[in-house]
Amino acid sequence: MSKSQKFDGGLGYLITHYCEPLILMNMKRIILLALLVVAGTMIIWSQVPQAMNYKAIAQNNFGLVLTNRTVTLRFSIMQGGETGSIVYQETHRTTTNKFGLMNVEIGKGTPVISSFDQIDWSAGVYYIKIEMDPNGGTNFRVEDPAHQLLSVPYAFYAGNADGVGTELDPVFTSSSAATILSGDIANWNTAYSWSNHADAGYLKTEVDGSITNEIQSLSQVLNTGNDAGAKNVINLADPVNEQDAATKIYVDNKIAELQAIITLFMSQFTFCGGVIVDLQTDESNCGSCGNVCRIGFICNNGQCECPAGQMNCGGYCKDIMTDTTNCGSCGNVCRKGLICNNGQCECPAGQMNCGGVCKDIMTDRNNCGSCGNVCRIGFICNNGQCECPAGQMNCGGSCKDIMTDTTNCGSCGNICPYGYTCINGQCTKL
Repeated sequence: MSKSQKFDGGLGYLITHYCEPLILMNMKRIILLALLVVAGTMIIWSQVPQAMNYKAIAQNNFGLVLTNRTVTLRFSIMQGGETGSIVYQETHRTTTNKFGLMNVEIGKGTPVISSFDQIDWSAGVYYIKIEMDPNGGTNFRVEDPAHQLLSVPYAFYAGNADGVGTELDPVFTSSSAATILSGDIANWNTAYSWSNHADAGYLKTEVDGSITNEIQSLSQVLNTGNDAGAKNVINLADPVNEQDAATKIYVDNKIAELQAIITLFMSQFTFCGGVIVDLQTDESNCGSCGNVCRIGFICNNGQCECPAGQMNCGGYCKDIMTDTTNCGSCGNVCRKGLICNNGQCECPAGQMNCGGVCKDIMTDRNNCGSCGNVCRIGFICNNGQCECPAGQMNCGGSCKDIMTDTTNCGSCGNICPYGYTCINGQCTKL
């Protein structure tokens, strides 16, 4: 593997010594805006760090930045695809700064599955999934669905090739070339400078048309030395594969795309007191910084207004469908005992409006069964009917207790003789 690796030019994951991903995380809409600063070549030093820098801005369900907030992140690395098996998983519990920014190193968190340095980056493609609990617990929700890691993590694998080591190629070691020493090369160069070597059977014809060079591959040139001597490598094609190099114009175009994304983002959000806010929806900064909506009002398109289904009545949001003091319109007060149902003042279920007053015609003896129907003295209203109380009988329009009444003993009109009383509906002699 080469000592120098190139980044993938697409808007995928790009992490270098000079740039890191900036992610806007929204809890509800699962919206991640990857702000990737495209940089140049990443140099893999002799000691490759077993970690990847990760930066992100955390937001709540309404798009507001979570400042100075403890959150928990969970990173999962899958092998082979978006639904591949998890080869490594870790968590980070960190605190955002006053701008909602959090900064962690993937690979240095609390391991949940395996360990970061055990990942075999040469074993195929890998994907990463990012989850977050904005309350700092373990109730994780996906903030960034799994997508492929590109060139940078494989720098860890390149770190295994720091030294050249011992030549182990059996073809080379068994050939005569293995015995050529630096002194042999020096002697050959000296002999070549003498004169015509035709008689000795040396090389007579230059096969590639030049005596000052040899046919070589780029890999062979780099094995000899990778210092370009401050010369420019020109006329490169746009990168296609993960390890392809990129031209300056390609990088410049990607930076322009990134700047357009940042401009769009800043056009929708504003800094108020060091906090990123949306002036279209923020009730504490509605339309402009510091414009606070009254209690009960919401911020809609930069205007403080009542929620849907409510009306502004004297500076307060009222539900004119149910509010008895603003029934159907502001200031329309229902009479005592009436309720507001669907914007109309009316009696509760089971009652009737009798002269502007709600009455229960099932039990009200003055409005029994209908408004104004008054039950006689001694009668009660039961289920909308005037009747005698339990244990009494209607005798000629009056309620009598036939168990004790001597003039209606046992039944209406049964009068006990003189000297008798009515006990349990029977005339009994005193």
